Amino acid sequence: MPGSIRWRARNVLLGSILGAALGFPLGWAHLKLLEKAKEERSAAAYTDSDQHSKGGGGGGVGAAIDRLEGNLTKQNSQ
Repeated sequence: MPGSIRWRARNVLLGSILGAALGFPLGWAHLKLLEKAKEERSAAAYTDSDQHSKGGGGGGVGAAIDRLEGNLTKQNSQ
């Protein structure tokens, strides 16, 4: 009967089971996607720093500053 203690206990149990059945796989998938993104970001940062150390291009503000400094030193040496 709705509203009784048994009815409420059943709803609590069903809610817990459904929450675990849906929430756990979603949380696990989210965790794996975050790990993958972190690995890709660290790999990209490694290649950017490797290109930077070799004098290659790159992106971002730091690379733009480095290019500007390089151009200024070239102009000053001429």
